[in-house]
Amino acid sequence: MSGPTSRRGFKFSDVYILDTALSGCLDSQLEILEGAGSTPETVFGVEAAPDGADSDWDVLAIKSKDIEVQEVKSGSVTASDRKSFWIRLRKTISETSGSDQKVLPRLVINSDSKPTSYNAWKNFAEQLPEYKEGTAPDSTPKRVDSSSKMLQEALFWMCTAEVLNPDIKKPTEIAAPKVPVKEAIQVLEQFDLIEVHGRELTENFGRKLRALFEGIRPEDVHDKLCGWVARKAEDYKNENKFFSARTLVAEAEIFKKFISRPTSVSRLAQYIVNECEDLINQYFGSKIDSQGISEVPLEITQPATSDLDPTQELGVLILGEAGSGKSVILSQLCERITDDFEVYRFRATDLGHWNSREFKEDFHGAVRFLADIQLLKNRKSFFVVDEFDQAPRWLKDGIMYSVNNLVTRDDLRFIISSRLVDWARAPYENPLSEFSIQPWDEGIVDSILESKGIERRLSDSLRSLIRIPFYLLTST
Repeated sequence: MSGPTSRRGFKFSDVYILDTALSGCLDSQLEILEGAGSTPETVFGVEAAPDGADSDWDVLAIKSKDIEVQEVKSGSVTASDRKSFWIRLRKTISETSGSDQKVLPRLVINSDSKPTSYNAWKNFAEQLPEYKEGTAPDSTPKRVDSSSKMLQEALFWMCTAEVLNPDIKKPTEIAAPKVPVKEAIQVLEQFDLIEVHGRELTENFGRKLRALFEGIRPEDVHDKLCGWVARKAEDYKNENKFFSARTLVAEAEIFKKFISRPTSVSRLAQYIVNECEDLINQYFGSKIDSQGISEVPLEITQPATSDLDPTQELGVLILGEAGSGKSVILSQLCERITDDFEVYRFRATDLGHWNSREFKEDFHGAVRFLADIQLLKNRKSFFVVDEFDQAPRWLKDGIMYSVNNLVTRDDLRFIISSRLVDWARAPYENPLSEFSIQPWDEGIVDSILESKGIERRLSDSLRSLIRIPFYLLTST
């Protein structure tokens, strides 16, 4: 990449490797959240093209249980690109000789800018052409416009060509031993074509940079990472071309805040994920569903919610009187949350055992931690807080601190329920859309009374009272 630290804008290959490496941080974060033991880290490797002055990194290798060798391109895939890819495969096969690791070749393309040879690559991935010759070809085809010719070219560079090491310090050294035809075909049978929408990738990557590196311009983070990766790609020592996500943290020095979290933050995040959902389910099973409130559709009990889409708002604050069905409405609104969101639901009162002096920072850190994990999965997060009004002041202060400081993240939403009188008594600065619960329509009340066999005329004051669902359903 020419002048990567001075360049602005996102290049497909840059974004792809950085997004892939960034997602490599996910494993370590999930280990913290799940309390699991340490697993082997994924290792990434970048290699610059060996010929010409262009120093773009050319091949990405991903080492975990097996080794993926990826050629990453947007637009055309030239003969030089293909040559680099086949030679990298040849070297990787040699390096893994005698091990149980599989070598998995991949071509990653920008589906917004497909190469002219797209159909040949697609056919090559779907079904490797049959190769009937007993020996490898002694030359490359003049024109590679079909999967069969692509196979001939691959076998020439992997099995026949005398390939010298591009390292100027060892110009006469063979880059890697020739691969037997049968072994080369076994590797090429694992080939896959990966299509990535470049525009979507760039948008997701930019979102991650803005969220994970709060207060730092995404362009500056991008440039620093690109410069670091370029130095890896151009290093003449092969072992220096490889790095883990943790290496990126240590050497690029920008992920430290993301990786290093206080133990108390991790414990609170674990509690929200592993304990709070069970507590919510127990509560609904024993107290709410037994009243039958959730059996009445939200569109009927609260017609004003018919157009309310919680995912399109910064968040929603549900306000209502005691017994008005706040918890049920909150639950029914959760059913409108789309699948691209991970929902974290809890009652504010279930966090009341936390250290009051540490809660504000711990809760803020836990929300960011959980949201960042989903962000690395290219997912969004929804935090659903019930019984806000019943929590002590210090706990409410901590929750609203996070709401006001994180709600501008476009990958994060909140729904909070509170009694109207409690909110009015001590209101907070609130960026969320407010929704006030209305008493049930008299038609709903009449139909429920009729279904229970109650036909006598009720006083106006009693009818007014039982328009609040708790009183209606418990009295019948």
